[in-house]
Amino acid sequence: MLLVTGAGTLGREVVKLMREDMPVRVLSHGEDAMWRCEELNPAVVAYKHPVEYVIGDIRDREAVAKAMRGVTHVISTAAMKHVKYGSQNPTELIKTNVVGLSNLLEESLAEKVQCFVQISTDKVVNAENIYGTSKKMGEDMVAATGQPGYCSMRFGNFLGSRGSVIQRWREQLIETGGYDNGDDPYIKLTDPKMNRFFIKPREVAEFICTHMSPCVPAGQVIAPIMKVFNMGTVAELFSQLHGGARIIEIGAGPGEKRDEHINSYREASRTTVQPDCYIIHTHEVEDAITFPLGTDVLPKQTAAETMAYMGEAMR
Repeated sequence: MLLVTGAGTLGREVVKLMREDMPVRVLSHGEDAMWRCEELNPAVVAYKHPVEYVIGDIRDREAVAKAMRGVTHVISTAAMKHVKYGSQNPTELIKTNVVGLSNLLEESLAEKVQCFVQISTDKVVNAENIYGTSKKMGEDMVAATGQPGYCSMRFGNFLGSRGSVIQRWREQLIETGGYDNGDDPYIKLTDPKMNRFFIKPREVAEFICTHMSPCVPAGQVIAPIMKVFNMGTVAELFSQLHGGARIIEIGAGPGEKRDEHINSYREASRTTVQPDCYIIHTHEVEDAITFPLGTDVLPKQTAAETMAYMGEAMR
């Protein structure tokens, strides 16, 4: 049985993908998110294995222990993810991202779970905010188990997910009259020179399920090879698709970087490149790339490539 923590955008995609392979249990404290997950994976649709929905919080050790019974695989997507609100509420973020993960790991070891995947982020590299720091702690906690099959996977921004920039822009258009009476709609952009990794939630789910294995060395960090996008270009294309809405530059907030990286200088001697991913090993390897991989050095998508990849999500 697979336990998926969190019923957000990624959790829903994982359930949709894995329900044909094994029974799935979803643990989430959000009723609305759980409802959306069940709507995407309705019980009336015939598939091989059942999906069970459990209301509970990973911060509650007893709830985690109950949800973990009979589980062989865990994919942990539950986390506080918003940089701003995490920085404003550090105690709550630590309770979820660190204490909650600790509960999951300890109960997974007790249940002899074969595979454990912690969803991490490119913001762990040279972290400048408590969110990135908490997820780096999570990677270290997973590694500290010393358990084969327990790993972390680093991703960039999930395209079109709840709270993502494109969703916020849609809401800003509505708030400024963009969909109603033709007022002067606008969207807010932090920095047009900002570059980001983007990946679609479905691609994330497929990557996780492909690379999750009891044979993965303990503590290994795996990251997909992702496309790089310039946020100024993304904003301009979004504006064009919505009647030429104005773009207001507001400047980067605390803890926001112009560029993100997959690995750090210290990790470079442990990083290898595979056909579809980067692997950050727990020790130095001979065929390491020896330099950090970031949105500042990797090739960026052109406007046409950006539209081809993001077009559906931006409309």
